[in-house]
Amino acid sequence: MKKKKLDLDYTIFLIISGAVILGFFTAVVVLNILPNYQNNYGSLMDAQITNVTYNDGKITIETTGDPQFFCIKSTKSRPNAQNICWQDIENNKATISAFPYKRYYVWIKDSSGNISDYVVIKGK
Repeated sequence: MKKKKLDLDYTIFLIISGAVILGFFTAVVVLNILPNYQNNYGSLMDAQITNVTYNDGKITIETTGDPQFFCIKSTKSRPNAQNICWQDIENNKATISAFPYKRYYVWIKDSSGNISDYVVIKGK
């Protein structure tokens, strides 16, 4: 009788633990599959990213309008205006070294502090 109770307790523990772990991984997968809705900050800008390319270990960003800075990160969380990733854009073009086979997210920021929506580029 005591062994059956221990087996039942162990089985219940396994089922509950498995359900919690499965729920966690399901939430992670769903959050990464759903589109990342942002507040359309980029639509308020005159500056736009027109082209992002990867060639020979470098990412080149071409823009229009009057962007002041660009930011490249390996995560898609929007950088705030004071983030250390912001670097100057000169003559609507910027180049930065990058690793191959890695996904990068690119933003630009104008003189008013507006931050664009991100553009994704993957090193080849």
